[in-house]
Amino acid sequence: MAINKFDTDTDAEIELLSNELREQNIEKSLVESHEKGSEGAIDLAEKILRIADEKENMLCHGTQGFTAESDQLCKGCPAA
Repeated sequence: MAINKFDTDTDAEIELLSNELREQNIEKSLVESHEKGSEGAIDLAEKILRIADEKENMLCHGTQGFTAESDQLCKGCPAA
């Protein structure tokens, strides 16, 4: 989950969101690109690349084959 942080956001608000996500085992990135430009989004970009790489490895090396596994990943997608 990306939390877009703006100048008007308080530390308490960010902490509240972060704690709620942690309790639900949801990985988060604090995105500060509004204030810091591209450097404020590096953590999010790295997580997206890691997740995409994990999904690619799962599709390429899974046990069900590419078509079955890609169908499973796409179930529930609006375009599916």
